[in-house]
Amino acid sequence: MISSNGEGERSGMSKGQKILKTIFLVLVWVCLGLYLEITGPTLIDLKIRTGANYEEVAVAVSGRSVGYFIGSAIGGVLVDRFIGHCDLMIGVCLTGGAIATVFVPWSPVVELLWFIIVLQGTFEGVINIAGQKLILLLWKKKAASPLHILHGGFGIGSFIIPLIANPFLAVPMPHMQGNVSTIQNFTNTTNDVTLVPEPYTYSRHSMSANDVPINESLKFDNETTMNKTFYIRESRIEFAYLISALLTLALSVVFYAYQLKGYKFSHSDHSKGDNRDRKHAFAKRCKAMVNPATCAKGRLLYGTEILSVLFIYYFNITGGERILGKFIRAYSIEQLGFSVADGSYINTTFWISFAIGRITGFVTARYIPIRILILIETGGVFVCSVLLCIFAGDNATALWVLIQPLAVFHAPCFPSGIGWGDYHVEMTGMAITFLLLGGSIGGVAYLKLTGFLFETYGPRSFLYHILGYGIACFTLAILLDIIGAQYGNRYEDEKEPEQLDQELDDFTKTEEKVQQKSLLEERAVPDERI
Repeated sequence: MISSNGEGERSGMSKGQKILKTIFLVLVWVCLGLYLEITGPTLIDLKIRTGANYEEVAVAVSGRSVGYFIGSAIGGVLVDRFIGHCDLMIGVCLTGGAIATVFVPWSPVVELLWFIIVLQGTFEGVINIAGQKLILLLWKKKAASPLHILHGGFGIGSFIIPLIANPFLAVPMPHMQGNVSTIQNFTNTTNDVTLVPEPYTYSRHSMSANDVPINESLKFDNETTMNKTFYIRESRIEFAYLISALLTLALSVVFYAYQLKGYKFSHSDHSKGDNRDRKHAFAKRCKAMVNPATCAKGRLLYGTEILSVLFIYYFNITGGERILGKFIRAYSIEQLGFSVADGSYINTTFWISFAIGRITGFVTARYIPIRILILIETGGVFVCSVLLCIFAGDNATALWVLIQPLAVFHAPCFPSGIGWGDYHVEMTGMAITFLLLGGSIGGVAYLKLTGFLFETYGPRSFLYHILGYGIACFTLAILLDIIGAQYGNRYEDEKEPEQLDQELDDFTKTEEKVQQKSLLEERAVPDERI
């Protein structure tokens, strides 16, 4: 896992330039929230359009994690090999992500939907590694707070997108399991209603309420109960996807400009030698990239322990985030009878609280040691998951109240993991890749499991999965602190530049005093030749 000491860490950027670039990187994460989390509020619409069930559409959405796995593997190698081109990587991946997003709602089958979302996840994986590496290079030891605000951008984008999507979501007809007389009474009092039966194929052939000969076309009578779902507003989610894609595409231009004109980080060991020397150096770097000891100052066992537990930590954290973001709306509608609008609003409030948690982490990381902070955050997740499981199974108010602190405590766990890791070992591009691979596997596994449980055992199984996630979260954080306490942090032997300058001044003054003393002593000694 190659180190980038040297020029890459002696950044020639001013503090103002660092802050400006950090702001643009935060906006990148806002766009990631926009185009990746739009599948949460539109999950039911995607289910309708593809004619799939919850398990099938959950598997399709989990394609993001498969792509994340691929993107992380590619991104780790690219970032460590071409560290001076991180801005270009981000620009290209934002463009690719925006294009893929446009095609998501037009997919008629779950297989194609899965493939498109895999592409989105691949671009996300590269962006995650390149963006986080830039933050670590810009801020070095002080990177914990910028990492929290960086990931806070994801929460901001995620709570904005349900509001953008809500006007374009399908709305089911009230009392959709009622009998024909219920429908007739509803249509007689509603003049501008569109009824679309389920399964809903996206052909835009809808029926006006004033024109539907219900007894003839649908073959129902007053004795027959309905076995289909009807919608008074058809799905138009392609417009919401287009909006998020255009915003993402616009931001990509900034990073193309940075690549052309901005400051470029580079490896200190990049030298001009003959081909044999360069090949030898490349082979050496490749070995170092996959060696955990490179991150831990040569301590193989310590590096392996840290990265292995962090891998499991990210497996759980990312998986938990996926099921919370994707299924909270579906759970509220299916289990607690929320309306379409209320389901979107609780999804929005979850992401608002998520963003608040990330921003709060930015502040607390400056004053609370990362070892303590990660215990506070994961402990909060554990307590909230227990309370949710007890009270939110049949109580809508409990869900509204408890999901907010869960989001606040959960939000900073992801950046805190990177910050905790970088405090103990050097988080190189390949190290971050390894952790994100764990997250991508967790995302696939958790979404698949939740979709299966949701479809087979009912929506309430969602709460039990959240409980298991909370228990694992707190347990892994305790284990991390136990391992880290055995070796201390990687900055203990490093000194700040100001401290080094002070020590140099003190040394110079001491040398001058010694020289003056020696000179006085020489003058005081009488000449033996006299």
